[in-house]
Amino acid sequence: EEEERARIDPDLLNSVWPLHMIDFKDEEQFHVLFLLLRRLPQVVEWYLCNHVFPLTMRFQPQKLSASGQEVGGDLVFGRRLGFSGTPSNLLPVELGTCCFEKGDDGKILHTLTDPSVAFIDLIPDGWSVESILDRIAAADPPFHALIDTGALITGFNNLAVARYLLEKGLKGFDAVVFLDSQDRKMALVRSGMAVVRIDQLGVGLDRRFTFYDQCHTTGMDIRQHYTARACLTVGKDMTLRDFAQGAYRMRGVGNGQTLTLFLIPEVKSLI
Repeated sequence: EEEERARIDPDLLNSVWPLHMIDFKDEEQFHVLFLLLRRLPQVVEWYLCNHVFPLTMRFQPQKLSASGQEVGGDLVFGRRLGFSGTPSNLLPVELGTCCFEKGDDGKILHTLTDPSVAFIDLIPDGWSVESILDRIAAADPPFHALIDTGALITGFNNLAVARYLLEKGLKGFDAVVFLDSQDRKMALVRSGMAVVRIDQLGVGLDRRFTFYDQCHTTGMDIRQHYTARACLTVGKDMTLRDFAQGAYRMRGVGNGQTLTLFLIPEVKSLI
């Protein structure tokens, strides 16, 4: 009945302001517009095509998929000029036997078990995502990076984590670097809370904090200050490879850079 009245009541129609003058905070005006426009096919089509369909029906007409075995072998390419990746005995047969650098694994283990490089921080019972982020934001001396190999930071997207940390503390830091949904290196700047590309960021390495979410703790390089301290979360399902890959996001670990391992009670009970 109210909708019908909106269509035929001249006084109601005459009370609608021109669209370019609508105040977005005027609930009364928006209510009138809603009644007038909600059933228009053009409005419905615009909403579906610009909001609903792009969000819920993303697809590609074609998809190419291949494993490292296929890309490195001669199944897809007759000639390969380079093949990059973590050394593994699972190399394609055509590439021959993997030649491991002697001492690499030992050096990694030695570095990551050195008490002057890797420290332990036991997270108390009743922890939450917010309590971990609060712990990091208020740390003194401060951390320069959060490497979430244990996938403890859930319920937040990367931008939300960056904003939360800046709002809760991170004294001495002017920006938080993170990876967006398109794997682009972005930064949230404290001044104005603006998001910019990292190559446009005019903040020194010593005043940047970096957040590596769990899916970017492997194969992602972001420059860090040479004395940076990173906190690394540990999960119960992690492997040594997961741990080492996450730790070596700090390319200078053991050479000025250090790690603090966040152990939650569930993980501590397994050690």
